Amino acid sequence: MNAEVYINDKIEVKRTAYGGRACFASNSMLKGTHLLDLSQWIGSSISHEFRKEVCHFCLKYDGGKPMKVRISWADLLKLDLNLLNHKLEKKYKGSGLWFCTEECKNFFLSGPNIVDLILNYEMILTHFQSIQGKSLCVETDTELYKDYDNKRMHQEIESCWMDLESTWMPRVSKMKLAKATNQLPVIDEDHYSCIRFVIECLFNMTHLDRNSVKWNTWEKLQSNEVEKIMRFPVLLEFQIKVFKWVYTLAPQYRYIMTTSVFRHILGSEYGNSFGIWETSESDDDREYLGYMVHPEASYFNHSCVPNVEKKRVERVFQYILQTDVQKGEELCIDYKGILHLDVNRRRAILKDNWFFECKCSRCLSEL
Repeated sequence: MNAEVYINDKIEVKRTAYGGRACFASNSMLKGTHLLDLSQWIGSSISHEFRKEVCHFCLKYDGGKPMKVRISWADLLKLDLNLLNHKLEKKYKGSGLWFCTEECKNFFLSGPNIVDLILNYEMILTHFQSIQGKSLCVETDTELYKDYDNKRMHQEIESCWMDLESTWMPRVSKMKLAKATNQLPVIDEDHYSCIRFVIECLFNMTHLDRNSVKWNTWEKLQSNEVEKIMRFPVLLEFQIKVFKWVYTLAPQYRYIMTTSVFRHILGSEYGNSFGIWETSESDDDREYLGYMVHPEASYFNHSCVPNVEKKRVERVFQYILQTDVQKGEELCIDYKGILHLDVNRRRAILKDNWFFECKCSRCLSEL
């Protein structure tokens, strides 16, 4: 057993015979047992189409109806009087956060050090809106790296990050903020959503107890960054743009956000994020509202005959046994709501997104 990864007394994380780590039952347990109930995540991002329609605390989505409650500057002053006469006061836009009720807003505002996160969101939002009128299209060269083999592509990835560390970062660190922001690359909504995700990860990493389960499971997560870029080379340029925005506009995180930490954040998200789905509809009709990373739940492997169900009740993500299990039995979930598809389609989706070929009992029998 890999004792470095502790989740709770119901789940053991072990190395498997087929490679990697997996969750196993620590004891025999009955169907209906709650293995995990998670309401705090390391990072999240609501898709831009739904940002005004999803409550940023309880994650409620009401068929596309806009959320009506927002954070005001007066709310922030109640939390920190040092914000009096702050430069953002007269132009405060609400930090791109919406809530279904005053109660949800107040729960969100009750989080420790939450003003830091809100001001970071506001800074990013202000600069993103300032460039939207200047460019309607972000140019992406989809042919870039087309002829690179894996070895050359891997060298290109490392070279780009080394160049950023040796040249760009030292230069920007010496600039005044106004000058540095004028040199930021043009981005679109997808970049902006990713920037918000990274900002929340850095905020939580800054304040997490280093002895906590969440920190330990987050730190040990497998990164799929290189594999993802090998498959979609345009992601390299995408990542670098996101890094430049975060590094420039959130300088308080520079001490923690090395290029390796940033790459771990996105590399862990690629293979370990959980979708935020509409809860009131069937699997075929529900809306995909965004994604988040729960590191404690990221050690479950996939099976097309899962014995663990994952579901969301407001902001709580629950992992519940669907069958009785014996001590030592592997605990598996369905990664993407694909159990109704045929075997070849299921395996293709898992290969594209998680870089493995499913060899669960169902796939092997159907093949």
